[in-house]
Amino acid sequence: MPFAGRPRGGRHNGLKARAVSAAGRFRGRRVSALSRRFAFLCDWLSWNREESSLFPWQCVEDRMVQFRTDVRPASAELVELFRAAQLNRPLGDPERISRMYAASNLVVTAWEGERLVGVLRGWTDDNFDGYICDLAVHPEFQKLGVGRALLDAVRRGRPQVQFVVRASAIAREYYQGLGWQKIENGWFWPRQP
Repeated sequence: MPFAGRPRGGRHNGLKARAVSAAGRFRGRRVSALSRRFAFLCDWLSWNREESSLFPWQCVEDRMVQFRTDVRPASAELVELFRAAQLNRPLGDPERISRMYAASNLVVTAWEGERLVGVLRGWTDDNFDGYICDLAVHPEFQKLGVGRALLDAVRRGRPQVQFVVRASAIAREYYQGLGWQKIENGWFWPRQP
């Protein structure tokens, strides 16, 4: 079995193809050598991630985003992200947000350096049912694949789990576009303020 880090078609052929792809993006523009190297790295890492489902990085435009399951963000970071993403959560009660995340067994985060740019929170029994509670992506990173990557991270390795999400009005078409199916047989008990 080939090493996950080795480009297809031999080391030099794969790297050369990626270098040409990255260089093509800069044709006719004045950019630094560092920008060209960064684009090459993004192309190579994105390509390499296709072979390894555990690769935690994704290039988003000219930025590196790291996806993590081992970090629970501070409530202040979550409040800032929820406010920017216009997610209706108890923003005035950071302790409640901390308790929400402490009680959840699915938390996937997306980071640009030290900055939280996306989060998914949910629950699952890992065998039959799952529920997505929060999916928030900072507006600067929306429509770039961060939300899809967060959803893919929780579904990966759980093919027999049916996940359910209660979408806000602004996100209904988003889930349909990703292939999620609408359900009609749902009920809820309203929460008290």
